[in-house]
Amino acid sequence: MKKILFCFPVFLCLLLAVGCKKDSEVQYSLTYTAGENGTIEGSRSQMIQHGRDGSPVTAVPADGYHFAGWSDGINTAGRTESNVMSDLAVTAEFSLNKYTLTYTAGKNGTITGTSIQTVNHGEDGSPVTGVPAKHYHFTGWSDGVAAAGRTDSNITADLEVKAIFAVDKYKLLYKADENGSIEGVSSQVVDHGGNGSPVMAIPVAGYHWTLNSNSLVLVVYLVFANVWMDLHMGPVVHGQRIGPI
Repeated sequence: MKKILFCFPVFLCLLLAVGCKKDSEVQYSLTYTAGENGTIEGSRSQMIQHGRDGSPVTAVPADGYHFAGWSDGINTAGRTESNVMSDLAVTAEFSLNKYTLTYTAGKNGTITGTSIQTVNHGEDGSPVTGVPAKHYHFTGWSDGVAAAGRTDSNITADLEVKAIFAVDKYKLLYKADENGSIEGVSSQVVDHGGNGSPVMAIPVAGYHWTLNSNSLVLVVYLVFANVWMDLHMGPVVHGQRIGPI
């Protein structure tokens, strides 16, 4: 009887020792796989002892793609498994980048075409045009593009630009022949609807100021208001529309 009682504690200790040893020897596999358009940095296949930590891995997207998440719901590209208690097999998922093209109009103009566009990486946007209001003209886009109409191609980043417009300007040019002179500013640039500054035709001694049959103005002292065209003043007063400058 004493012999049996003596053996039982020894057997129990051995059993516990064997059980503990087995736990420490158990290993689990960690397997990391990259989906299409990406790779895995770090050890993709790991054998980890029970309760130990794995080594770091990171999901790296290909150019034009972004990391979308792991198949087990983890949203960070880098991960390190800790206190490993079971096998793990997960896949990193990647998605194609999409970009936003935003076209806005400055004052005195509008945009024709789709002003806000969503475009896949490497693809082209759709055409847009900066259209000036009446008596204004397009001067350029805020990113330096000079043409009013544009189609952005091979998109690799978001884009936000503004169409810029300016009021039409006209030139007022006053000239006198050899028998007179102009008093005032003889060459003026005036905004559409703006006012020119006063000028006066001064004849030399023995001459007087005259008009011809296609005269536009019948006064010697000229003040042009609400300008809407270019005006050329020659030896006699006459007007000619040249176009905005």
